[in-house]
Amino acid sequence: MLDTITVTAYTPNYIWNEIEYTQSGTYTQSLLTSQGCDSIVTLQLTIEDTLTQAIDIIPAETILVYPNPTTGVVHFSLPATEVVVYDAVGKAVAYYYNVKEIDFGALSKGVYTLRLKRPEGISTHQVVYL
Repeated sequence: MLDTITVTAYTPNYIWNEIEYTQSGTYTQSLLTSQGCDSIVTLQLTIEDTLTQAIDIIPAETILVYPNPTTGVVHFSLPATEVVVYDAVGKAVAYYYNVKEIDFGALSKGVYTLRLKRPEGISTHQVVYL
């Protein structure tokens, strides 16, 4: 079976099947289906890093992120078109799209930086996950 996926990522990287891609290009993965058959999937990836484009920075106090610290779910006072979660060393560890809350349940306890994108710009927030 041969499938092609076309993606435009508006982040500096894109994670597909646990592999991180940082450059535009065509990538192929060979996978096994649940019936044990080979499946070849091609990804046509275009990376458009919004951080290198002219963007407006929204003051962090404009969007409330609560509760903080959290033991699981954090809510946003305004919906975000994209949320990127970065760990303490700056690695992107999770992506969410069109959300008003996110769940930290799959992540390790620690301090995270959230980059929330909205139509009017981007805001950055730190969250402590207990």
